[in-house]
Amino acid sequence: MHQVMLPLTPEDGKNIDLVRSVREQYLAAYQYVSRFDTVLVVGSGSGNDVSLLLGYGAKYIDAVEIDPVIADIGISGSPQHAYADPRVHLHIDDARAFLRKTQRKYDLIIFGTLDSQTLLSGMSSVRLDNYVYTVESFASARARLKPDGTLLAYHMSAKPYIAANIYQMLGEAFGSRPGIIFRPGYLFNIVFVAGVGAKAVPPLEPAHLAELTTVRDLPHDNWPYLYLAGKTIPAHYLEALLSVLLIAALFIGVGGGNAIRAGTDFAMFLMGAGFLLVETKSVTEMSLLFGSTWTVNVLVFASILVMVLAANLLVLRRPPKSTQRLFGGLLATLALAYAVPASVLLRFGNMTQWSIGGLLVALPVFFAALIFSTLFRRRTDATRALAYNLLGAIVGGMVEYSSMIFGIKALYVLAAAIYIGAMLLSRREERTLA
Repeated sequence: MHQVMLPLTPEDGKNIDLVRSVREQYLAAYQYVSRFDTVLVVGSGSGNDVSLLLGYGAKYIDAVEIDPVIADIGISGSPQHAYADPRVHLHIDDARAFLRKTQRKYDLIIFGTLDSQTLLSGMSSVRLDNYVYTVESFASARARLKPDGTLLAYHMSAKPYIAANIYQMLGEAFGSRPGIIFRPGYLFNIVFVAGVGAKAVPPLEPAHLAELTTVRDLPHDNWPYLYLAGKTIPAHYLEALLSVLLIAALFIGVGGGNAIRAGTDFAMFLMGAGFLLVETKSVTEMSLLFGSTWTVNVLVFASILVMVLAANLLVLRRPPKSTQRLFGGLLATLALAYAVPASVLLRFGNMTQWSIGGLLVALPVFFAALIFSTLFRRRTDATRALAYNLLGAIVGGMVEYSSMIFGIKALYVLAAAIYIGAMLLSRREERTLA
């Protein structure tokens, strides 16, 4: 079970062995914290961390939970009713987004068991928690600590290299190696202790230290894959992706077999592949900027659909004679989106971030939709065009997983290469029509 509420107060008569063990797991790290006056808990869940902090005398707690359902469960069902305490301020938000927005400084920041069981989006290989476990994320947490503050990060690290990733990321973000407590148990098995205010943690055994300091490809915002052993696509991913491709090709071949056998339409195929890459990059970029919440995903997809609709209406009213200038605009906006890192937008206010970030997302989609509508309008066999476009979209979804090797920003480069191929095919097509 991934979400468990437990009666963690010592006076609770239901302190059975399991509860006592979990309580001891949590408290093992508290002895290395200097002060608990102001605390931030990201990934507060149903309130286990908050309950214990209140017992330790915390005077102010910001509790951040991304899932409103889990927060509601904690509000109504927590044995200690921690969220009802006036010292606790609950925020339904993404951890990275909150760290960026808050101006408060904390004595203690706790990264709860944030390891997610779901993807950020069905259009992405990035998990919901991947942007929480990057060097940049831990650096932003350090910036929110008081000069003598402490950070605790609880994690269930199933593989030694995952613990090594977190250990080295904290070392890079804080400028010194964190302390580490191995506590095999029910909710987590390792606690990392970092920050100037952290009390000395007992040194590691040489074997553990060697394991944690093995050179790693550390997760950054451009490659946020904490759970990968290295920059590669796991074999089981490749097997699943090839299975999806074969099934899709089979269905498309059966459903549109006659149209497909009548000839190829590689321009529409490439348009589908490129669009999926641009869409995926849009979702991940905006999620990094504004948080991996359902609201952000809804706004991004709504923006994409509005751009597609606007492009279709424009082509219906004034169909372009050539796609070459449109391809030029598409490639230029892709280059702009690639050149402007998301971190630059963090310097501006929310409205400016939304405006500029929205344009960086919307403009490539708009030009791609204009080109698609123009090419589709010329087709005499709509079934074949759509079949190849759909197959291309599936291939684009597969190519998206190459970000596990090259990083998220490389998707723009791949999309540009695919669109250049479509541009050359479209130019040849237009010369034939002329």
